[in-house]
Amino acid sequence: MLVEQSFPSLELLFYPPEVVPRASIYLIGTIHRAPEKAPLLEKLLRELSPAVITVEISPFSWKVRQKFSPYWVKRFENLVKKLNLPQDHPVLCCYKEALKIPYEMEVAQRVGREKNLPVVPLDQNNLARRLLPKLLRGLSPQNLQKLGKSPPVAGIDEESLIRFLLRTGIWPKNTKEDQLREGRMSRILQRIARYRRPVVHVGGWRHLPYLKQKIPQAVGIFLCSKGGIK
Repeated sequence: MLVEQSFPSLELLFYPPEVVPRASIYLIGTIHRAPEKAPLLEKLLRELSPAVITVEISPFSWKVRQKFSPYWVKRFENLVKKLNLPQDHPVLCCYKEALKIPYEMEVAQRVGREKNLPVVPLDQNNLARRLLPKLLRGLSPQNLQKLGKSPPVAGIDEESLIRFLLRTGIWPKNTKEDQLREGRMSRILQRIARYRRPVVHVGGWRHLPYLKQKIPQAVGIFLCSKGGIK
């Protein structure tokens, strides 16, 4: 659902091609389940030279996914093969990506290990505890058959959607739960920045304007491959 939400005073960058200024806090808005963006995210993280990287994933989800994601993906692949479902079906591909460790965390971990940096999962555990069981209930022959027979509608071009939303002043509805999440994340980011900086936060693009509103001194960056807002 969309609501009219304007951010007239916010300066938000697109990477690439815009040059990113120095700051103590960076907010990177990514497109979830788009692993093709991983090299671009890694390039930006290296350019920003963070002291700390935070990622929009809860400690609970991160711990569980490290242990079980390979099993979930293997079960998915075995069921798709057994049921003779199209492996390139857009809906099935999207579901498979949701079972994996998010590419944002994989990239952050890789850069963190190389640079000896802390990587902090920053989201709320209660959300993951509620949503992960729903996600895994879909990992059944009946549900995968249903997904495999659904119309292979092309996904939304989220990069174009971001530009449209910023031009028109319309933005996805910010629920009460999102407000609590963003408020908590903004407080933690500012607390970390008192001791170690720059702090680079990697999270979904829908949260970026709201986080930037709460942390005016931060630099907000949309991770896109098609240039600026026009």
